[in-house]
Amino acid sequence: MARINQMEDRFQVQFMNLIADVYPAIYDVTLHIANERKTKTISNKNGKIYSPEGVRLKRKGVKPGAPDNLIAYPCGGKAGFFIELKVQKLIGVYQRGERKGKPRYEITYPSEDQKRLLNRFYQLGYAVDICWNLDQVRLALEAYLAGVHTPCEYVQNNIIKEVVLC
Repeated sequence: MARINQMEDRFQVQFMNLIADVYPAIYDVTLHIANERKTKTISNKNGKIYSPEGVRLKRKGVKPGAPDNLIAYPCGGKAGFFIELKVQKLIGVYQRGERKGKPRYEITYPSEDQKRLLNRFYQLGYAVDICWNLDQVRLALEAYLAGVHTPCEYVQNNIIKEVVLC
């Protein structure tokens, strides 16, 4: 089974290929926010564990929870579009019933930091969404570019707050 990081990398590449092939007009303003920061940790002389690379990245502005992608293209009254890509990880195969022999997936969900930042960007006038597959990405992009984007049900129910922060 592919590891989550490999699956996320593959999904990210598929996302950028989709933009390049189907939506070339926005390819140059579609940015991947490379926020993945698995860094090595070490212990200092007092026994405290820390990551020098993590400290350096934090000083440079890497923030926990930053969405995967920004489409810096205003549309439909929105300043741009932040899209978080999540994966469905294969956890096995169904053993019984009408699904017997079919793959069984578990979806990954956003962290609290991701929820907080997506809500903040929404309140600041950006479109936001989370997509678990390329079909959802296509639908979200088509709606956004038509000026009628509505976040998926998960985002509406779990992320967007009515409080305006600005």
